[in-house]
Amino acid sequence: LNLTLPEGYYLVVDAQGIPILVSTTIGGATRMSNGQTLGSTQIKTNVTKIDKKIKSVDGTWKDSAAATNGETRDFKATFTVPNKLAVDTITLEDHMTGITYIDGSFHATTSSGTDVTNQFGTIGKDKITAAAGKTQTDGTGFKVTSLQSLVDTYQGKQVTVTYQGKVVNASKANKAINQIILTSNWLPSVIPPDVPTPNPGTDETPVPTYDVNLKKISAADGNRTIQGAKFKIHNDSLNQWYTWDSASNQWTFGTDESKATEFSTNAQGVINFTRLGAGTYTVKETQVPTGYFTFVKPSFTIQVTDDGHVTIAGKDQPGLTGKVTNADANASTPTAVVKNIDNITQLPQTGATTVAIMIVGAFAIILVATATGWGAYRIRHENMGDGPAIA
Repeated sequence: LNLTLPEGYYLVVDAQGIPILVSTTIGGATRMSNGQTLGSTQIKTNVTKIDKKIKSVDGTWKDSAAATNGETRDFKATFTVPNKLAVDTITLEDHMTGITYIDGSFHATTSSGTDVTNQFGTIGKDKITAAAGKTQTDGTGFKVTSLQSLVDTYQGKQVTVTYQGKVVNASKANKAINQIILTSNWLPSVIPPDVPTPNPGTDETPVPTYDVNLKKISAADGNRTIQGAKFKIHNDSLNQWYTWDSASNQWTFGTDESKATEFSTNAQGVINFTRLGAGTYTVKETQVPTGYFTFVKPSFTIQVTDDGHVTIAGKDQPGLTGKVTNADANASTPTAVVKNIDNITQLPQTGATTVAIMIVGAFAIILVATATGWGAYRIRHENMGDGPAIA
């Protein structure tokens, strides 16, 4: 902006009252003897900021949220369209590591609900190589530049872009990372040659994932671990059974329990449920090892928070699962200790469930004893020539 003013020293304030002191030229001179510039000042435009969120499993938008490997999550990024007198277009790019952008999921709307997706050009893929020392496969993000009409029409308006990404290779050691970058493409001569170009606006949403162990032991001897106990895992928050693909290190999901992976405890009695996101899970025993009561199959729940706090509690036969409260899965791997019994007396006295099993067991014994006694009575009468026994 060029103004013709009488020589002097002027106070200029912007719309928010921030003061700027400006001297005019003096006698035509544009610099003082010490080199200070006279007659001009530079006011930098604000760098366009961007705020990015991820949708948690509970439906709320957060700065960071845990997701299961193989799960697709929603993301959104909000920014204010810059001034058309300074900026021609904007470029959005999301660098993803351990996450892959879902084609066709990009949409943009203003705060008033106007769909401005058509104000952006073609969505390009953005391939990012994992950082040194990381084990994730390359992530695939996106890059897109707006049309000039977005800035011309919607300057000063808030715009939110939404899109989806699939978590393809996150682990406890390496969170999935996605960083969005908003670059203002400045008009010519807006930034003087001797002034550095302002840095773009950035924000990121880390996506952690956590591990939980199961350890199977004997109720009679708590030091003896049990191999061959089998379990399946169900995500109660999403109503999905989990199937593990060891080749891709990803889970797949479905409502058919028969297709869920049946995990078996190893020689140390352990199963590792790896790369789990936030939510509530049920783990149920599906096969009891030989030598233990087959009709007593414990199950338990696992609650995982976005910040990695894990709570474990028994569900069916709750007394056979050790309780874990608010364990930090970032520091270690929380473990559910589950017992198998080989004697009815080993059942904890935990209420109706145990009593019911004992009643059923006792009733079965009575039925067997009654049937055996009746069979003996019938055979005795027939052998003595008394004719068939009548009940």
